[in-house]
Amino acid sequence: MAFMDEIGGGGAKLLRFDGKAGNYVVRDSDTPLNGEEFVADIHSASGGFLKFNGKDQPERRMGSLFPEDKAPSRVSLGDLDKSKWPKARFGDDVEDPWTAVIEIPMTHKESGEAYIFTAQSKTALAAAKDFLSRCRRVPEGFLPTVKLGVGSYKSKFGAVKKPTLSLTGKAPINGSGAADKKPFNDSLDF
Repeated sequence: MAFMDEIGGGGAKLLRFDGKAGNYVVRDSDTPLNGEEFVADIHSASGGFLKFNGKDQPERRMGSLFPEDKAPSRVSLGDLDKSKWPKARFGDDVEDPWTAVIEIPMTHKESGEAYIFTAQSKTALAAAKDFLSRCRRVPEGFLPTVKLGVGSYKSKFGAVKKPTLSLTGKAPINGSGAADKKPFNDSLDF
């Protein structure tokens, strides 16, 4: 168990897609959450960039993504001179010091546990972007429900697993929506 999980007392757990294993996992857990359903808080989804600074806390430049994209552009962050970029982890190329990220808060549909799906890989970013674009069809007063799936694509190295976020339905936002407004019925059936 990590420090923040230990003292957090129920804070949101970071959820990510492990492409090698093809599983959605939480830090320090081997239990896959593939096929599980969540309610996505799209109005709290954010996107932007992280700049890792060794052992120091990473710099975060984030903005809201829904209903309007207010995330910062890459150009606005500086560090545009590629000759000053650090060497890439693999190969002889250089690597952009800013890493794109999308974060979508989610609540497990059955347990009520809070998670934040974090997307940083190309396939996870594409899945998150596709999911958020489909969420524009969800009526006002509701949040989308999402099922964590796994797809694949063929690369020059063979089949590669990728995340898929399927829009499966909608859930009323607390305090609003037609589903919350049931007529009062004080009759008792025996």
